[in-house]
Amino acid sequence: MSVTNIEVSWLVKEFKELEGCYFEKMQDIDGGFKIKLTSHELIFMPGESVFMTRYSRESKPPSNISMFARKHLRGSKAIEVSQAGFDRVVRIKFDNGYTIVMEIFSKGNLIIEKDGKTLHCLRHERWKDRVIKPGKLYTLPKPQGLDPREVSIEEFKKIFDQKDIIRSMVKHLNMSGKYLEEVCFRAGINKNKEEPTDEEILRLFSELKKILDEYKPGIQGEPVIVELKSREDKFEPRKTFNEAVDDYYSSSIETEPKEDKKQMKLEKRLKEQEKAIGELEEKIKKGKANGDMIYAHLYELQGLFARINQMKKDGKSWEEISNELGVEINPKTRKLKIKLD
Repeated sequence: MSVTNIEVSWLVKEFKELEGCYFEKMQDIDGGFKIKLTSHELIFMPGESVFMTRYSRESKPPSNISMFARKHLRGSKAIEVSQAGFDRVVRIKFDNGYTIVMEIFSKGNLIIEKDGKTLHCLRHERWKDRVIKPGKLYTLPKPQGLDPREVSIEEFKKIFDQKDIIRSMVKHLNMSGKYLEEVCFRAGINKNKEEPTDEEILRLFSELKKILDEYKPGIQGEPVIVELKSREDKFEPRKTFNEAVDDYYSSSIETEPKEDKKQMKLEKRLKEQEKAIGELEEKIKKGKANGDMIYAHLYELQGLFARINQMKKDGKSWEEISNELGVEINPKTRKLKIKLD
């Protein structure tokens, strides 16, 4: 499963809460990387997805790119999270001029660039019109088809030149086939029909625009931004698409969400504090009892102290005073031990 263009656009909207957070570190994990910012952890799985997680993942020894990120980005503030056009590319720009670029398409790649130049990358890649390599100018991939958010009805009418409707839409629109099939289903038009009528084109265009604006995320075999009525899989709603992706990729992790762990820590701390309060209250209770006892014998104690002071002035030793009065006195600390009844 790999997140699609429209899904990335929704994820980036939810990633806006990362803006203003500070970079702490990047760690290697199974299948990708964990980028830790204050209060948030972002998981990047090259070729598959990127999402904020509520789950703990075990880290591995850091790779060169993780070490590079720690050295140059630690303490810098994320000032902008964006999607490159309508492609599967997410960028996090920091206030020190560095940018982390996460390419999700194909095998995926992780690039750290500054002033438009690639400084480090997960893998070196070369295409006819594009090179990913340290020291080279970083350029974004060319859009694969028309942006469905911007396409006009006039442009849309001209795309149907393939064997059937669905192939024409997939070829000419920069959008996933699973949502284009849903467009056909909602428009009530067979996706395998060779050429739609003018009325059917209007219906397809209308449903396309609707599905771009609709947002009811969940899991339906895989994370989806809307319930796909064209599929038979059970739809399980989620509050956000990010939550759906996080749950989908974390289902195999035998751990509880971090919120639950935090709750457990808070409950443990509360019990420790309650125990400490109980012990303190007991000490206060004993102290009050001792105080009451001293107050009850205050006159006798004052008389005893007066006799001790006078005997000391008369030149008697602590041992002599102790024996004569029948009390225990420590000569070094000058502490008096008396049993009160």
